[in-house]
Amino acid sequence: MSAIKHGKDIQLVDGGDQIRCFTPISEGIDALMKILENEDKADKKIFNIGNPDNMMSIKELAHKLLEEAKNDPTRREMADRVRIVSVNSSEYYGEGYQDVKRRVPRARAAPQLLL
Repeated sequence: MSAIKHGKDIQLVDGGDQIRCFTPISEGIDALMKILENEDKADKKIFNIGNPDNMMSIKELAHKLLEEAKNDPTRREMADRVRIVSVNSSEYYGEGYQDVKRRVPRARAAPQLLL
């Protein structure tokens, strides 16, 4: 969202076809609070906080954010300047960069231990 706020292009590494699962910030905070409230059950455990039902590509997310910004009168002017562009991963991160095409969290532990 920072690129949109400043009217800069959104750069999608290797086209943004990578798939990720996104979680609304409020759900992430709720999960973190549950972990803190249940320290005895959560101690030394790793929890994936993600929503496998909310899966999309980075490219889809970029288009969604840009569309939302263009519909917001306070952000429209800057959003209209923004283009979504693809950049090569080796140019963006350097030689040898590797990415996972699809990342889906296994988020069973948190509900089992903390609810």
